[in-house]
Amino acid sequence: MATKKVVIIGGGFAGINLAQKLSKDKQFDITLVDKNNYNFFPPLLYQVATGFLEASNISYPFRKFFQEKTNLRFSLGAFKEVFPAENRVLTDTGDLYYDYLVFATGTETNYFGMENVKKNAVPMKTVKDALALRNHVLENKERATKITDPVERRKVLSIVVAGAGPTGVEISGMLAEMHKAFSRKIILS
Repeated sequence: MATKKVVIIGGGFAGINLAQKLSKDKQFDITLVDKNNYNFFPPLLYQVATGFLEASNISYPFRKFFQEKTNLRFSLGAFKEVFPAENRVLTDTGDLYYDYLVFATGTETNYFGMENVKKNAVPMKTVKDALALRNHVLENKERATKITDPVERRKVLSIVVAGAGPTGVEISGMLAEMHKAFSRKIILS
């Protein structure tokens, strides 16, 4: 029996789980494609964003994940276009041919039409987003140490969390803990 080429675009929970399940059947030759070379655990992004965890604590390289699988490989690349008549996918790193194509690309941040929030917010869907937020918060904390006017300091230290789902609640709690620790240090200095 000829093997069937399966290309999975996206290495989040859905893509990884499908790839691992299909790899148990040797009739499939699977290629998982992602723009990052690692899978990460999104529920802990808020801890990376607040500096309580390093990014490496929540991410794991795809190639290491798949090293024991003979019919499963990883291809680094961002999806560009699909050519269904040719059973071909174009990524920014080249072409892939398939018998079966699966899109498991996850979600995007939804600003619910609030352009002001979209323009000024720091989203938190990726490791890169979490690191950007962490750097922004820490830079503002550093700036605040040099500000003597309490009103100006309060402005620099103010953070608005848009969204009260699990991530919004978790990051709000962590930011409150950071603020308490920071405030004690300013008072003690």
